[in-house]
Amino acid sequence: MSNILIPQNTITLGPLIDTFVPHGFFCNENPDVSLYIWDDFKSRILSAASAVTNQPALALSVHDLAKNMYDNDIRGELPAAHVFSTADLWVIGALLKLQPRGEAGPLLNNGNANIFYVQVGDRVFTVSVLWYRGLAVWYVRAWGLGELGRWDEGYRVLSRN
Repeated sequence: MSNILIPQNTITLGPLIDTFVPHGFFCNENPDVSLYIWDDFKSRILSAASAVTNQPALALSVHDLAKNMYDNDIRGELPAAHVFSTADLWVIGALLKLQPRGEAGPLLNNGNANIFYVQVGDRVFTVSVLWYRGLAVWYVRAWGLGELGRWDEGYRVLSRN
């Protein structure tokens, strides 16, 4: 690994023993987690997602960006299996449940983005989750690779191991 990503820790979530319904969780009316779900996440990610049940525990690597970087450069530094599937959306949900109102935890809550790469069909999207203190909500968005431009130093990348 180069000096692009600063390793933070490894987090293990799960196993998921219940059913996770992405459409029920990732909505602006979620009573348990303060969320604002952007239309790009709905159309690009949720539209392809289905409920999942009984998923095994999943280990995540957590890294912070050491400098401003583009998606392709970031992805080149991550493990080969870094991309999440829509069946793994329960992992993002589990992380958000740990910090439902922007509390301290594994996700950055300082306005910096938490980045996940999620595959839908043959495309990979960048999902950003960030705490917007002004409205006291987690913003959840989906971008095409490179669509936003650079991700800033200090942002966090979470990946499959």
